[in-house]
Amino acid sequence: MFHCLQFPRSGATSHSQTQIESHLKLALRGLEATQHQVQELVAVVKDQSQQIERQSRQMEQQSGQIERQSQQIERLMSKDKEQSEKMERLMSSVQDQPPQRERRGPINQTFPTPFEWKISNIKRNATLRGATKSLVSEPFYLFRVGHKYSLKIEIAGSEDVDVYSLIVYIKVVPGEFDESLSWPCKEKVYVTVVIQSPLPAERENISQVIDFEKKPCCRPLHDDFNECRPILARLFDWRSYTKNYNILIKVN
Repeated sequence: MFHCLQFPRSGATSHSQTQIESHLKLALRGLEATQHQVQELVAVVKDQSQQIERQSRQMEQQSGQIERQSQQIERLMSKDKEQSEKMERLMSSVQDQPPQRERRGPINQTFPTPFEWKISNIKRNATLRGATKSLVSEPFYLFRVGHKYSLKIEIAGSEDVDVYSLIVYIKVVPGEFDESLSWPCKEKVYVTVVIQSPLPAERENISQVIDFEKKPCCRPLHDDFNECRPILARLFDWRSYTKNYNILIKVN
C-alpha cells in the first residue's frame, strides 16, 4: 500500500525550495515517460499509415487489372460479334446465290479453261482518223471460286484502211466469292489475241501477261473501285487477226 509522506503546511515553502532538484527529476521522468509513449504512438501510426498505403497500392493494382480484363472481355465480345455477323452474312450470301451451275460465268465457259471474248463486226466499231471507241466484256471467272475480272478494249481505225489499233485492259471487279478469297489479288493473267484467218507459219497469236503480284490489286468494293490496267497495245491488220471482221480474245 502506498503511503503519502505528510508534513506541516508551514513547511511547504521550505520544502519546495530545498527539494527543487528532486522535483525537477520527477518532472523530467514524467516527461520522458510521456515522450516515450508519444514515440510509441507515432511508430504505431506510421506503421498503420504504411499498411494503409500498401493496401491502397494493392487496390489500385487490382483495380487496374480488373479494368484491363474488362477491356479485354469487351474486345473479345466485339470480335465474337463481328465474326458472328460475318458468318451470318456468308450464310445469307450462300443461301441467296443461285445454284452452282448457274453462276459459273459466261455461257459455255468451263474451269479452269480460258475465258473467250468474241467481238463481232469490229470494223464497224472502229472509227477513222484516231477516234477511239471503248468496249467492255461481261465479267468472268478463271476459276470456279476465284477472283472476278472484266476486259476492256479501245479500238480505232487509222489512215491505212487495212490497219487498226487495239489496246486491251483488265481489272478486278466485285465477285460473289470475295469474302472467302485471299486479298490482295496476286494472280498472273494471260491475254491472247487469236489469229482468225490462215496466215504464213511465222505469224503467231499475240499474248501478254499481267502479274498482279508485282502490283497487287485490293478487294474491289464497287465496279469502278480498281483502275483498268493495260495489257497490250498493238496495230493489227484486219486480214491477220479477224475473221469476217470478228476478233477473238482469250484470257487464262
